[in-house]
Amino acid sequence: MSVAAPRTKTIAIIGGSYAAAGAVNIFNSLLPSLQKKLGDEKVRIVLVERNSHANHLYVFPRFAVVPNHSHKAFIPYSGIFGPDSASLPHLVLHASALELKKNSVKLNRSFPSSLGLKFHEEKENFTGEDDVLEFDYCILCTGGQLAESMNTWQERTHIPSHTPTPLGDDSKYGGTKKEGIAFLKKRQEEIKAAKNIVVVGGGALGIQTATDIASFYGPGAKNVTLLHSRDRMMPLFPKSLHDEAVKQVDLLGINLILGERLVSCQIVDGAVKTSTGRELECDLLMFCTGQKPNSGLVGRLLPSSIESETGRIKVKPTMQIEVELPEECLSDRVKRLSVLDSKSSSEWDHIFAVGDCANVKEIKAGNRAWGQAIVAARNILRLIYQAASPPIVEVKKEGEEESTFDASSPLEDHVLNAPGIKMTLGLKAGVVASAGKGTVAANEHGVEDNHAASMWSLYSAAQDDLHA
Repeated sequence: MSVAAPRTKTIAIIGGSYAAAGAVNIFNSLLPSLQKKLGDEKVRIVLVERNSHANHLYVFPRFAVVPNHSHKAFIPYSGIFGPDSASLPHLVLHASALELKKNSVKLNRSFPSSLGLKFHEEKENFTGEDDVLEFDYCILCTGGQLAESMNTWQERTHIPSHTPTPLGDDSKYGGTKKEGIAFLKKRQEEIKAAKNIVVVGGGALGIQTATDIASFYGPGAKNVTLLHSRDRMMPLFPKSLHDEAVKQVDLLGINLILGERLVSCQIVDGAVKTSTGRELECDLLMFCTGQKPNSGLVGRLLPSSIESETGRIKVKPTMQIEVELPEECLSDRVKRLSVLDSKSSSEWDHIFAVGDCANVKEIKAGNRAWGQAIVAARNILRLIYQAASPPIVEVKKEGEEESTFDASSPLEDHVLNAPGIKMTLGLKAGVVASAGKGTVAANEHGVEDNHAASMWSLYSAAQDDLHA
């Protein structure tokens, strides 16, 4: 009698952002002990990410201005599964996700069968032999499309026509570390060559970009304008944050214009015009607004799961995607019961969404995405444990320490956090603000590379060679 091969469950993580690092951190910590309880049933993590290295986006504004540090913004994934990753079944696939199905995702490139991946074989749904990855559970960490001035994947159109694209007119960005460094160096060159710079957007990105330029080159070296459409910057926080930003902007000699918008997104005769008719001298226009969620994978599959106001993926407090059933799919009995969430389908409870692509009512920030991903990862481990066949019977051995994670417990809800931010206001000045505590604390603790290397440890990346 033949014995069936042990079943391998695959957890797909789509996107290698800060959120993905948070999820992997939990899997690295909790999965080994759960794996022992599962016996022959194996669990594998497959991280799908289009970039060759994790992009530390928070230092992009600084490294787009200051030279000699760009390499620190791109962190290798080689150690993300820990020091024993070579002996583990987990994988990082450098590819873009093109199409999401209930239990699979189509990739933009194929991979050799020798990797031991379980790819989709039903040709009626997908073409390609090895370009569709099947999964049992999935966490969408697709984030958002960066503002144009810092978006490596988007060709920029609002710079002078004589300025080349980051990699040359005929090149396409491929997501490598070399290309990322070239992008930031090209921004450095554009800023260095420009005399009149207009930064559009008074959010954290715009404020940091404008103050870094003025601080690095010194007052008067550049004519820097910060243009914001509202009368107040950073409105989610106490007004003293706005006041501190205005103070530092003034000290750096930046021309701050509030309550006005651009009339056109193009530089005409060396100038741009605002909604009040004001003309601003400009030879470099930097857009620091308009971040959009990368929610298209779910939008094309489940349009009702996209929040119309924001374009983000609807999620439950457990971070599972929220899928509403059409009215015609509901039985008369379900309609009569009027049970909470009666229109929600549990068929999709194995798919989670976290971070900037999800409609969680929190500030869109890496640390918030990290926290959401922790909840998603822990809940996936609960689902795996509770679905085990045969059921797992816990037998606590004498002297064995009690685990702080109970996989048999109900799924946990993510607890919302009040907005908080740590923001630079030039090379030295900075501010830490908490909306929950109502506090704003200014400081002068800044360093030139913004402590970029400290982020490498979150990806378990060695810091002995920051050029890796």
